[in-house]
Amino acid sequence: ALLFSQVYRRGVNPRVPPGVNTADMLAYEPCDAGSRWHREAIGAADVGKLLVSSTAGGVVTLTLDGAFVTEVPAAAWVVKGTGESVADQEWLVCRYTGPNGIQLVQPPAKPYAQHDGKDEKVLCKNAGFKVANPPVVISGDLAARGVWQPGAGDATFKPLAVRPDDVLIAQTVAAGTCTNPAVPAAARRQAPHFLLHAGALYRYDRRLKLVENTYGAPSGAGIAQGSQRACVGVPRNPLNEAGCVIGGSPCTPDGVACGALAETANDPNYGNVYLFSMGRTMKNLALGGAATLGITIKEEGFRRDRELDNNEYNARQYLREPAVWQNVILQEHQQLRYRVVWALYQILPINNGVTTNKFSMELWNGYLDIFAAHAFGNYGDVLRAVSHSGAMGAFLSFEGNAAYAAKGNNPDQNYAREVM
Repeated sequence: ALLFSQVYRRGVNPRVPPGVNTADMLAYEPCDAGSRWHREAIGAADVGKLLVSSTAGGVVTLTLDGAFVTEVPAAAWVVKGTGESVADQEWLVCRYTGPNGIQLVQPPAKPYAQHDGKDEKVLCKNAGFKVANPPVVISGDLAARGVWQPGAGDATFKPLAVRPDDVLIAQTVAAGTCTNPAVPAAARRQAPHFLLHAGALYRYDRRLKLVENTYGAPSGAGIAQGSQRACVGVPRNPLNEAGCVIGGSPCTPDGVACGALAETANDPNYGNVYLFSMGRTMKNLALGGAATLGITIKEEGFRRDRELDNNEYNARQYLREPAVWQNVILQEHQQLRYRVVWALYQILPINNGVTTNKFSMELWNGYLDIFAAHAFGNYGDVLRAVSHSGAMGAFLSFEGNAAYAAKGNNPDQNYAREVM
């Protein structure tokens, strides 16, 4: 059966903002299959950066935090609506509104770098103006700008289905063929990286990589990527212990690697179509199959990536939270299973504050997975899984419960009373 978390996780591909500590996160790097490239010169990850423009020979060269991004005809680098030139000045990128434009403001008195990761409302609190978001243009030596120019057979690319005109996803990359001679390897995550494909230039768009970590294939031993190591294992519990792997995990105290029910990898070819939080410290919600983020998330300036590739979800925010549920029940053939899911949820519901909070979509879909997995099983298995669910623990307040002998307090009986 198709589980809700599988649909959700394959359709999340948010940006990883540069300039922050991502030691515990994995990303699709420029030379990876699954890396994402866009025609627009400035993206959402550039909010909070200093944009400097300089004019020579009727062409404006733009840099972000000192790194080249594109060239624009001087006549085109003007304020939308007024036509006033904004060349040869410094501005702060305070808002990204998609390929159609960006909003700029005067740099604040304090160092602009201190604004990294702040919400756009904070950055744009001073009056600013909008300009068109130019495409990537390089008139000089492409190699000097660090442009990747794959030859025949080096790499294959596919347009993103929901944004075919301006976004590419790398499908295959032959080993040793992806190079950026103008940028030292150690600096590649901080500097723009460009691609020449079918005569058009694209800029690298660093996106989060989710890896598979299921009951049958736990990945808790950690996955190294450059100087990074992502710990994707979840704690051992009565539901996943049968598939745990013993041996040398640097990610868990006891060295045991365990998975979650439907913690599958994401697929960049689906785009970024569901909300995904990178802005809050997440409790371990793996019990009962509610998949965790698979990585350690800390409060270090991450904010939720609110720009989705689905324009309907962007325009109508009320559609975002129930989107996975609606897509599954409208597209899948096992309609009886999902009717049973709905019936079981009416018996064992959780509060709207837990399920539809914009930061808890993975928790909500993981809770529905319990009913999808046990729809044609027995009620005892359903109760067992619900009793180990972080979602139910948060809703009926028994998360962290302990006996009186352990803590000197009577254990919370809220959930127990409801079950009885």
